[in-house]
Amino acid sequence: MDAAAGGLRRRREARPAAGGAPATGAAPLGYLLQGDASRRLRGRRLHRAAVDRRTGKPRLLPQHRRLCLGALRSHHHPAQGACREPPRLPLRRAGDAPSRGDARSPPSRPRRAGGGGVDGEAQPMSARRRLFVTTGLLALAGVGAAVYALALRSADEAAQRSAAERARLLPGDFPPVDEIRLERRSKEGGVEHIRLRRRGSRWWLVAPVEAPAAEEEVEGLLARLHAARAEGVVSDGHVDESRLQEYGLHPPRIRLTLVGGERTRWIEVGAKNPFDDRLFIRTYEGTPDAADEAPVTAVDGALDYPLSKSVFLLRERRVLPLDPETVERVEVDAVSPAYRLVRDGSTWRAERPFRGRADEGTVRSILDTLARLQAIEFADALPAGRPLGQIRVGRIGGDEEVLELFGVEDGDLLRLWSRGPLGIAQVQADALRRLEFSDFDLREKRLLDVDRMQVDRVVVRVGERTFTLERTDASWQVTEPVQALAATWKVTAALYAIEQLRASAFYEGERSPADLGLDPPKWTVELYAGAAHLGTLRVGARAPSSVEPRRYALGREGGRISIVRERDLKAIPRRLEDVLDAGAAAPR
Repeated sequence: MDAAAGGLRRRREARPAAGGAPATGAAPLGYLLQGDASRRLRGRRLHRAAVDRRTGKPRLLPQHRRLCLGALRSHHHPAQGACREPPRLPLRRAGDAPSRGDARSPPSRPRRAGGGGVDGEAQPMSARRRLFVTTGLLALAGVGAAVYALALRSADEAAQRSAAERARLLPGDFPPVDEIRLERRSKEGGVEHIRLRRRGSRWWLVAPVEAPAAEEEVEGLLARLHAARAEGVVSDGHVDESRLQEYGLHPPRIRLTLVGGERTRWIEVGAKNPFDDRLFIRTYEGTPDAADEAPVTAVDGALDYPLSKSVFLLRERRVLPLDPETVERVEVDAVSPAYRLVRDGSTWRAERPFRGRADEGTVRSILDTLARLQAIEFADALPAGRPLGQIRVGRIGGDEEVLELFGVEDGDLLRLWSRGPLGIAQVQADALRRLEFSDFDLREKRLLDVDRMQVDRVVVRVGERTFTLERTDASWQVTEPVQALAATWKVTAALYAIEQLRASAFYEGERSPADLGLDPPKWTVELYAGAAHLGTLRVGARAPSSVEPRRYALGREGGRISIVRERDLKAIPRRLEDVLDAGAAAPR
């Protein structure tokens, strides 16, 4: 048994290790510490050198660790015997139980910590790995710098928004303003008090007079206050009186008080800076005592104009505040002829001086004139004058506004005064002239009330000749007496001319339609939408005229005989050749 064990030991000592290095003596550095075979051999030798009794894993003795690492740093072979193989462990005899440190048991590889070397020692890092780590660190640093810059930018933007909000004369979080009080001091020392208050959906002037306020003026003032911002601090709070007098703030030239909900805000406006025309102001909330702590700032001088408007400009100046879309009836007897117009669905009809369809353009002009009729002066009492008549406007729902007109002679001038919902006011002298319309102006002058977009079939008859046009999709075709392609633009122009055709005069004579060439007509154009007949235009003989050629014409059934200009009929076709497409094939 001993002889067999000795032979086995001699064969192991004589066999070269992996990589071709000798198994005894001082090994080269690359053999001991480099390569997979060297690591396997090193693990086997280490487990022979020392085995942890608790874990059964090999460990390097401290003296071997120091010597081998010193050799690595100096790039020299270790000293003779420094890393020499330590004494071998005894072999297990036959029949003995295997021990944890047996040489024939699979050697455990040394444990590495964090990718380091033997027993947790750091290994040299390759160039590629160093580049990868450096790039990753630089990328992380860049991301961190970007996040930091964004955080700084967000903080700066938030600070800027906060500063801009504080600089506004009327902050965005201020409740809707319900009351405005304005105190203005004149150079003579007098004080003017103006008070505006919201009632329901509109503003009213409460002082110095009770009257509706001009909505556009009040809302414009509030919009300017919301947009205005202080442009810099001229002086911090607790300014002495002498400095405040220099700024025109002791006492303030204008003091504006805004009340919204439970909050009250004061804006004091002083003098103008002679160098840049900016206004010195102070703004504060809470109580009037807060003015002592408010800083003096500057604001754009353009704010002085809306704050300096007179009571007359802040007052509603329209003597008949109305919306033309809500008017149901208009009656004017202050002009000749007097007229009464009533809304009839989507159209208007006249009840005086005639009964019939009213001209929509004329009605629209009357309503616009009444809506824009403004006062140029208000008075407490009506001057001596003669009554001229009344204007009555009835709204949808039953409300009626009455405006009495009076003529007051002032030398060679006749001034027009009114008494109505806004009190006594002088209005423009030409108001009555703009409300005067003749019987012809009030009448409907369109011959046909049609929508050209609904027309899909047109039949033209000139004497014994007849041709028919029909619309297919976006084009027009001649269907009778031949099949041919029509010029779409020509048909469209003809329909537009028919839709816009208006009488230049009405026939007032006693001649019969047959004498005027209308029975039978010389020329007719029939319009259809499917099977529905939309209307027929009848054109007769020429009418006597010394200005330009005209013809008699009839439109809707029962309408008056009209006189139209021939140039307005020029686009309406009379012959088949007038509508054919020049580039199309010959008719078949």
